[in-house]
Amino acid sequence: MASKLYRYIYSDSILPLKYFKKQPAGMAQTRHIGYYGQQVLLQDDGRVPLIGQVDRSKYQGIAVIENNLYRAPTCYHEAKKSDFL
Repeated sequence: MASKLYRYIYSDSILPLKYFKKQPAGMAQTRHIGYYGQQVLLQDDGRVPLIGQVDRSKYQGIAVIENNLYRAPTCYHEAKKSDFL
């Protein structure tokens, strides 16, 4: 079973990768989304295909891992040396 990573973004146009690597002044919280995966643009009234919804006032979007079995939100973060998988 293959999983795909999607980034659901509330925007009218595709955002460049610099918006996801740093915290730009004009964007609201996009660093947690990360820069991996395919961007899916949502209109202002669009909905993320999850049971719960993202608070539009705090976040610009969300990253979701999807396959035929589940859809789960993900969060990008830097791995620490003490992390073990």
